[in-house]
Amino acid sequence: MNRDKRNQSGANDPTAYKAITNTDMDLRRFRKALNALYNVCDKYGFYFDERVVLKDKKTGKVWR
Repeated sequence: MNRDKRNQSGANDPTAYKAITNTDMDLRRFRKALNALYNVCDKYGFYFDERVVLKDKKTGKVWR
């Protein structure tokens, strides 16, 4: 069994593992989207001057 699926005491904890995995996936999606925005702006000679705020359609999480 994967070591990340166990809690601090060594017991199997699939719920925590799934929550952490989902958060990692959301963060990867956010970074990918932000990188795409930076690339498009750079291509057309623009840059971000202020904070970018994105809201996830699936989860409703706001990324600042």
